[in-house]
Amino acid sequence: MDGSLESGLARLLGARWVRWMSSVADAWRMALAAAGAGSATRVVAPVGLSPAAVRAVEDTGAWLNRCDLDPLTGSPRWDAARGGPARDVLILDHRHGHPVLPPHVSAATIVEDATSSAGGSAGARPVGSLGALAVVELGGALFPRSRGALVAGSHVDAAGGGNADFDETALRRDLASLADRTDARRAAAQVYDSAWRPLGLPLRRVAPLPDTVPTHVAYLIQVDDAAALQAGLWERDIKTSRPFDAVTARSLVEGDAFPGAREFLRRTLILPNEPEMGLGDLLYVADAVRRFLRG
Repeated sequence: MDGSLESGLARLLGARWVRWMSSVADAWRMALAAAGAGSATRVVAPVGLSPAAVRAVEDTGAWLNRCDLDPLTGSPRWDAARGGPARDVLILDHRHGHPVLPPHVSAATIVEDATSSAGGSAGARPVGSLGALAVVELGGALFPRSRGALVAGSHVDAAGGGNADFDETALRRDLASLADRTDARRAAAQVYDSAWRPLGLPLRRVAPLPDTVPTHVAYLIQVDDAAALQAGLWERDIKTSRPFDAVTARSLVEGDAFPGAREFLRRTLILPNEPEMGLGDLLYVADAVRRFLRG
């Protein structure tokens, strides 16, 4: 990786070094290996962890100890992890562009999933610098042109190097446009907030946690029945999404574990807020939501 590109990514993530990997699974395996995960390790992570991260944990032979979520914010309830959070490795998952603060755990090595929150912060520290290592899966909202994944280190060095053969131009363009795209999403959030504030609708925004700066990659709302609202918006050609992948959602609906995550799933819908959306597009979505909730 070119020195100037690596230094730019390192500044973004508050890291000492950054390496690119062609495989997301390999990136997670590298980070977990550097964190010391192995057959004698317990890994604490919130339910709904990235499938690539779950596979990497399983590959290490470590015990994956999932914790429940707060039903209103979707943030981890570390105290709900069996036996408490004082484990060998803890995955801090900054999902939906909402950074989270780590629990007060001195015995755990923290690995961050910074995929949707790179450029955000928690406790006045950049996402990526809250733990020893961080992984950023590329190709999503923040780095749409790039492929593969990044592994960054703040306190721990990873054995071996990253891959060298990749499209630096795409990654450089994504990094250069990151701030503007984030500003556009922030503006979209303000449009939604303003459109609904005076109406008294049975709706609440899932706001970022205190003492954090989000990246606004997702605009989450909660209503009494998110599935019904999603179906109603689909009839008006408005594509929305839910807060978990299909496999995790099915396991939550069919099981009786993780009641907080199950309630968060039932009530939460992610509205479109892409940087390319204009004011008219956003108001169309807001009006469709208003019409549905007003019956």
